[in-house]
Amino acid sequence: MKKTIFNNLGLKIVAVFIAFLIWLMVVNGDDPEKPYYFKNITVTTINEESFLEKNKVYAVKDDSNIVTVRVKVRRSVWAKLSAEDFTVIADLSYMTFMDTIPLKVVCNNTSVSIPAENLSCEPSSLKITVENKEEKTFMVSVASSGRPATGYEVGSERVLQGESIIVEGPSSLIKIIDKVRAPVSVGAFTSNQEISIGLQVIDKNGDEFKESQMDRLTFKTTGGKVLTDAMVDVYVVIWEVQSVKLEIPQSVIGEPAAGYHIAGIELTPSTVNLAGAEETLKELNGKLKLEDVIDITDKTSTVEKSIDISEYLLEHYKKDLKLETDSPETISVKVQIEEIGTTTLNFLITDVNIIGLSDDLSLTLTPADKIPIEVRALSADAATISEKDVQVTLDLSSSTYQKEGNHNKVPLKIKLSTDDYELVNRVTIAVDLAKKQNTIEEE
Repeated sequence: MKKTIFNNLGLKIVAVFIAFLIWLMVVNGDDPEKPYYFKNITVTTINEESFLEKNKVYAVKDDSNIVTVRVKVRRSVWAKLSAEDFTVIADLSYMTFMDTIPLKVVCNNTSVSIPAENLSCEPSSLKITVENKEEKTFMVSVASSGRPATGYEVGSERVLQGESIIVEGPSSLIKIIDKVRAPVSVGAFTSNQEISIGLQVIDKNGDEFKESQMDRLTFKTTGGKVLTDAMVDVYVVIWEVQSVKLEIPQSVIGEPAAGYHIAGIELTPSTVNLAGAEETLKELNGKLKLEDVIDITDKTSTVEKSIDISEYLLEHYKKDLKLETDSPETISVKVQIEEIGTTTLNFLITDVNIIGLSDDLSLTLTPADKIPIEVRALSADAATISEKDVQVTLDLSSSTYQKEGNHNKVPLKIKLSTDDYELVNRVTIAVDLAKKQNTIEEE
């Protein structure tokens, strides 16, 4: 038996070797090495401190941080792999003079062994731009949107991290920043609120920074604390709105000329809706006394003036009181001054007797509500006079008023029913005459 085994030993060894080669050929034929691809793998950067030491920052160009890994393996090996098994590394300390960094592919799957020469990626290098790092301090404004619930107003808004923040980043971005703001929606608020919100950066063209630009910036408080994700806290103070009556004390507007007196003070509108701190509204007690808004010293006739109530509130109450949003800001002040012994009657336009108006004309009168008529008492014991003691006639019989046109000072005929008074001034009215538009009804 022993002799049989060792007979032709060399020939038998050659046969075994040939059989192994045939097996190897068969295996390679069934499971050959070939390239496989894993897409959308993000490059991992290391040694970034090499830039920080030089006060530099970088940005990736042409999306070269997203690569496709090429691996040459047998199909049986590929079946064990996934994109998560590969890390593509860019060592920033190896940057070339062309601002490119060679990429290295590493397989993290310990169940397979892949030679380094069988691992590659496309693109094969990370392209970056390098520039100086800069930081600058910016004021932070709160940009509110929406409206609180009806009957409420925003009293104040402030960023709890401070009125200003430090922005750090590439000099090319820092130079184009115009303002930094915290956008806050105050819709339907009825009480004070604290809101966490991300900062917005607006460039000098008025455009908001894109996400890719924001990712290159670092936001810090003036104390140096980094604001994670550029988040800040905004405190919004909500004020209640109240209707307040406007008043002007006579003691603060001066004295008219000798022989004259104040016949009345008229404010239009006479009430406004104000929002303010609770203590301020409580002190007002439903009345706002306007001071130093008009001066009638030595005047002999009625004085009128328009004031901006918003400016008045800012000057006298600083930030403790404000006008309700969308309210008219102009207040008309009229101080009626009369000679002692005279009286001004406000006669209703609707009570004017109009005669002589052509049938084919329509008219518009100015003023459209009341006509001031000044009368003087002829004796100290004259009875009180009122509008009921006056008759007013507008006579349009003249040919001047029988056609279209605008007439600024058409005289009014005034008749007093008492002999105790006389008319002080000639009374006129503006009349605009226009052709009536004929309407034809079709049957």
